[in-house]
Amino acid sequence: MSAPPEPANNPKPVVKEKNPHNYRKVGFAMIVISVFLVIIALLVWAIGDDWHYSTNIMAGQEVDAMTPKAGYNIVALDVSQPVGSKLKLLDHADTFDEAQAMRDEDAKQNTGNTIQVLAFNATRSHNLDLMANAEVFLKVPPLGYNVILYDPSMPVGHKLTMGIHEDLLANATDYQKQQEDNLQGQPIQVLIFTDSFKDDLKMITSSIPPMSYFVSLADNQTSMAQIAAAEEAQKAAQLANSTNATAVVPLMHSGSAAMVNNQTMTNNKTASAANMTAVTVASTNKTNVLPQTSLNATTANTSSGTTVTIAKGASATAGKCSATTCFNPQVVNVNVGDTVTWTNADNAAHTATYYDGNESDTSVGTIWDSAMIKSGTTYTTPAFTKAGTYQYFCMVHPWMTGKIIVGASSQTIQPNSGNTTGASKTVDLNETIGITAASK
Repeated sequence: MSAPPEPANNPKPVVKEKNPHNYRKVGFAMIVISVFLVIIALLVWAIGDDWHYSTNIMAGQEVDAMTPKAGYNIVALDVSQPVGSKLKLLDHADTFDEAQAMRDEDAKQNTGNTIQVLAFNATRSHNLDLMANAEVFLKVPPLGYNVILYDPSMPVGHKLTMGIHEDLLANATDYQKQQEDNLQGQPIQVLIFTDSFKDDLKMITSSIPPMSYFVSLADNQTSMAQIAAAEEAQKAAQLANSTNATAVVPLMHSGSAAMVNNQTMTNNKTASAANMTAVTVASTNKTNVLPQTSLNATTANTSSGTTVTIAKGASATAGKCSATTCFNPQVVNVNVGDTVTWTNADNAAHTATYYDGNESDTSVGTIWDSAMIKSGTTYTTPAFTKAGTYQYFCMVHPWMTGKIIVGASSQTIQPNSGNTTGASKTVDLNETIGITAASK
């Protein structure tokens, strides 16, 4: 059976001609897309492989965001947080004095072994230096040695990693060598930090001078730790010698001389004898200078003395000291042979520390350093036997300054004059300042 004939009016389908130009356009577009994909892949591979590059970008952006256009931003730095989240804005101040007061107040609310409260100004480089100082300060051991892993390729605030703490240098050195062997081929240095903030900072940023704020914090931290360690050692010695009823007077933090009060109790407890012994490493033909006094006791001096009161509320003056609101009086005149006693009437601890007017140089504490004078306690200098002008300040609140004028002389005493009571030393009997201790 044959198929029916097609209708005469049924047209045949028209097949369009193939245009070769359309294929070329599609091929060219695919080539361009492929090239772009390859370039993007190479960029991701290059940046992703060097992740330090990206972290430095993030850290820089974070510092820029916290840097004020004018005035001061009070910022909390937490080195334990990841890059990009280390800084937290706390307050803003228009003046430096306000910034110091806010920083001190905010520091009380933001405490921890990984946190420091900083006052950022409008200069980015200054703020980076602040962070570098803070990062090193947080790794400074009050006592003993910290072994630190230092990666210079990382951004500031993320360069230092705690390795281990050791009480003995030999143990710290052994651990350092072990880590250096494990990290061969990597750009990581293994350093040993001591309780000297200045020395530790120099290992990290040799071109950045230490900031006095962190120098004071580090010195006070070390002082308090040394005091605590000395008192613990004395308690242990007292316990060991309990059969002899020996009472031990607390030591000052930087002294190498110890004062031991040996009370010998009789069976009927009716008599006692106080034998004050100065223990020093010195020649038998010399007189030893006893550097600082106990936090809880005043140095005994036979000469007359002048009292300076650390005024109540002095810690809250925030750089606005008058002649009586911080050290009262701020300037005292004494005679040769006199002493000066500070009585702390404030609720906060303070120091009365000699310096030559520059808080960041080596003169700090070279002639005397009270260490921390707690509320309600006193500190007395050795007798001044050389006329001149002696400047001092509080290391906790550096805006608190004072002056002692000895005799009629207006000569300002320099630390190289030989009047050193900040460290134990051996001097001749004719030397000019110190405690004249009679041998018992």
